[in-house]
Amino acid sequence: MAYGKRKEPGFRDFNKQITKNSLKNVILLYGKEDFLIKWAIDKIIDKYINKDYKQLDVIKLDGDIASVDEIIMNAGTYSMLSDKRIVIIRNYLPLYKKVVKDFNDREEEKLLSINEKCNGETLVIFYLDSDKSEEMIKTGKDLAKISDNFLFDKLDERELLSFIKKRFDASGLNYGNNIINYCVEISGYLNKESDYYLIDLVNDINKMIELSDEGEITEKEVNLSVLGSNDRYIFNLLDAICTNDKKTAMNIAVNRIKNDDNVFQMLSLITSQFEIMYDISQMEADRIPVYKISEELGINKYRFNKAYTQSQKFAKDVLKENLILLYDIDRQIKSGEMQQELVLPVFISKI
Repeated sequence: MAYGKRKEPGFRDFNKQITKNSLKNVILLYGKEDFLIKWAIDKIIDKYINKDYKQLDVIKLDGDIASVDEIIMNAGTYSMLSDKRIVIIRNYLPLYKKVVKDFNDREEEKLLSINEKCNGETLVIFYLDSDKSEEMIKTGKDLAKISDNFLFDKLDERELLSFIKKRFDASGLNYGNNIINYCVEISGYLNKESDYYLIDLVNDINKMIELSDEGEITEKEVNLSVLGSNDRYIFNLLDAICTNDKKTAMNIAVNRIKNDDNVFQMLSLITSQFEIMYDISQMEADRIPVYKISEELGINKYRFNKAYTQSQKFAKDVLKENLILLYDIDRQIKSGEMQQELVLPVFISKI
């Protein structure tokens, strides 16, 4: 999302500028990480606003209907009892929509002269949600040039490790040095095509903390939080199948059936993993390097490594046969030809 060839300021740059108290009066926040955009806004508010007068000194305008005149009027209004007055405009239409009612060249000119209207005590924050950031048009890019603009895309590995460590430390729980790296690996956050973002990671870390009833975060809590119990059992089931341990596989299947698990969900999870295994086998046959296969599939590293190891146990034709069997079982369930409790036993017995 960079403009031209220059690199857009991001997470680290924002941290430096707010620490040095050197933010401009007009700020534009955008990017894929909605969590970081909200964090940046909260950080600005915490720094400059007296919490007892937040309702007076933090003004939120609706980006769907706010006019340029309304924004400029607020930019020129002084704070009441805080260090700054903060005006926040979320998803301002002219930044990402080519045609906006009552917004013309004259209005755009007024918008881009907003720095001249700020009184020095007011910070005007424009921000775009992740889905709107992708749609930013020339007006948004021109606003970025006259403001402090920060692109909040995914954290890099070093930032991510620090992000997780801070939350683990704040929990007061013990954890091994390997757990943070394991959390990064299993989440797949760093995969280029992953749709797993910081808000997902934060929610999963909170789950880990809640599940850690013995004062320590271990691989068990990470697995249950990031993968979920269903995914975890699928991996165990497929491990047993891939090593031809049908007794263990059947025991796992029977236990899941006794727990009244959703059969359609279980079948979907198994089918999905076999599809990944088949794709891996097909791409390997086409002599595509393993790292390229991982990038192409865009799944988290843990799931890919599991699927890759499991795919090596089957010939490509056998994987195809198993997929056909799974598709046929799915058809038989939906047509009423097969009872749901027979799904896993039938599949295990036939592979």
